Amino acid sequence: MIAAIVGAITGGGIGFLTARYSTHRTARATAAGKLRAAFVPELVAMKFDRNKEKFDADALLRVAFPRHAQAVEEYRFYIKPRDRKAYETAWREYYEVGGSVRFFDYIMGDNPYESFESRVKAILRFAE
Repeated sequence: MIAAIVGAITGGGIGFLTARYSTHRTARATAAGKLRAAFVPELVAMKFDRNKEKFDADALLRVAFPRHAQAVEEYRFYIKPRDRKAYETAWREYYEVGGSVRFFDYIMGDNPYESFESRVKAILRFAE
């Protein structure tokens, strides 16, 4: 009788922990997908449209910034405590110049796409 009770409690505990882990993992994977998807349009535009006459990287990224910020904030919940500072640093280095949102540095230099891509990858590495 006692063995059956202990077995039921143990089985229930294992089932609960498994369900909790599985739910958290699924939610994290969904948030990671949203984070990656938030940056895809700009990655494509920076890679393929940047040579067009009227391409304006600063305007493109300013319009996309709220979507990027939302995805970064939604995913922040899934960042391990030991990685939170690095995540915040990667995010700030993506957009911040002198304490404000600025993207003009992406058009400076020889290959703005490489600069943009490396900063985005620094954020997305947390979603792997």
